[in-house]
Amino acid sequence: MYLEHFGLKAKPFQISADPKFLWMGSKHKEALAILKYGIFDNRGFLLLSGDVGTGKTTLIHALTQDIGSDTVVATVPDPGLSLMDFYRYIAKSFGIKEPFETKQQFLEVFETFLLRNESLNKKVLLIIDEAQRLTSDLLEEIRLLSNIEKDYTKLLNIFFVGQNEFNDIILKQKNRPLRQRITINYNIDPLEQHEVMEYINFRLGVAGCDEPLFTGDAVREVFAFSEGYPRLINIVCDHALLTGFVQGVARITGSIVSECAEELRIHSVTPTPPPPEPAAWPPQAMPAPTVYPTPTPSPEKDRGLSTAQTMLVVIIGILCFVAGLLVFSLRDRPAQPEAATPKETGEAAAVAASVTKEDPPPVAAAVRIPTNEVPAESPVDPSPAPPPLATATTEVRDADPDTAEAPWMKPAPAPPPVTPVVEPTDREAPAVDMALTTETLRVNFQMDSNELTPEGMQDLDRAASLLNARDDIKAKVTGYTDAVGNLHYNLKVSEFRANIVKIYLVGKGVNAERITSLGMGPANPLDSNDTLEGRRRNRRVEIEFETARGQSFPD
Repeated sequence: MYLEHFGLKAKPFQISADPKFLWMGSKHKEALAILKYGIFDNRGFLLLSGDVGTGKTTLIHALTQDIGSDTVVATVPDPGLSLMDFYRYIAKSFGIKEPFETKQQFLEVFETFLLRNESLNKKVLLIIDEAQRLTSDLLEEIRLLSNIEKDYTKLLNIFFVGQNEFNDIILKQKNRPLRQRITINYNIDPLEQHEVMEYINFRLGVAGCDEPLFTGDAVREVFAFSEGYPRLINIVCDHALLTGFVQGVARITGSIVSECAEELRIHSVTPTPPPPEPAAWPPQAMPAPTVYPTPTPSPEKDRGLSTAQTMLVVIIGILCFVAGLLVFSLRDRPAQPEAATPKETGEAAAVAASVTKEDPPPVAAAVRIPTNEVPAESPVDPSPAPPPLATATTEVRDADPDTAEAPWMKPAPAPPPVTPVVEPTDREAPAVDMALTTETLRVNFQMDSNELTPEGMQDLDRAASLLNARDDIKAKVTGYTDAVGNLHYNLKVSEFRANIVKIYLVGKGVNAERITSLGMGPANPLDSNDTLEGRRRNRRVEIEFETARGQSFPD
């Protein structure tokens, strides 16, 4: 309806996954690279989790289209099946024609299928969507499928895709064997506000709109309603375009999005009781009540009522008595001693010093019993009130003159000076090294490894310091491998290692838009691949620096 009005060729915010409308933000590109690496490296179990509507299924569609024909893929969209139904669905999805009736027959047929693909140099990937619907029993059966191996090589990669609830499922103690086999785990978070604007403008551009239709206020309202979830973004934006068409406006404003968001919200239908009506003033004369004969109360009811009243009075009395004891005990508790300071002199210093002695004060000075709270069995002592605490502590001091020293003769020591403690940092920030602009920085990797060495991280810290200090410098990150193995695999590994270096630099504060990364596989070797040292040098990631105008620095 609104396509012609806004000059669009297609609906930009369809809920169904369309590959041409796939927008890849930084977190989606990172997830795609990590998951592709896990598949090509035969890592076994992989997990992609995220809340409802974060784009997990869309990302899976992009992954299956990008992994190539050397991987056989089957997807289970709903795993809420019985065991044999699950096996039948897997067999049908993989194109297995051999019949089977029991679990043992299926395992034999499935193992033959895996070995046949392994002989053809093909990988087998099983994707299980909506993994939060899996039972613990079915999870255990899936784990047992991964035990089918050949010469310590995994023949099956299993990819779980589920909502965040699936993380709670695999954290259960009975699912610990499966949890320990998950080698790659990635969680997709909702989009940030600036990513929401990029997402909207990208999809509008694919649909044929060259100018932004949504104002800044409209984008903020979209983010407030959707909280960054792509599915909700599509819903409210499509509704906003329809409303804008009805109103005949050229651009979508914040008020239109706010109106659409209010219409899309599901409100509670629980009726609210009406407020009580205010009493009439002045009070209206009430009609005389009808007089009924008063029934004669039975003795049993009177006796029960009297007993209940008596018990209530007794309970209240007990509570009052206990409360009184607590109040008096807290009020008469002696104050806690405080350490003497150099400013304390005279009697105050004496009291403070004597209180810190180990000898306890006399009982008469430490406890005072009010005369109105004396128990019945204790005789009332008409003697005067006990002396104050200062007098009692003086007597304790004089009781042992050989060991006790008068506090006024020796002032309390001054507290030691406080020296500020500086917490050590893990690693000092490297200085800006402008020499990097005239050289190619190389970071090496071990064979079949994607972990950075301490030396490599130090070099990357230098590069990050340079990029953070100079906004006019960009970095080109290129990954390389040796010539051992499959070319397609080496290209993917080199791309993944380049992304690892890029992610490290971004984590150090470098803007991701200033870094480009690509994988070149075994291209441009530094040394011969016939020697161990040559292959080690060729497994590298190179970083080249250039100005914002695209000019490389002179050598």
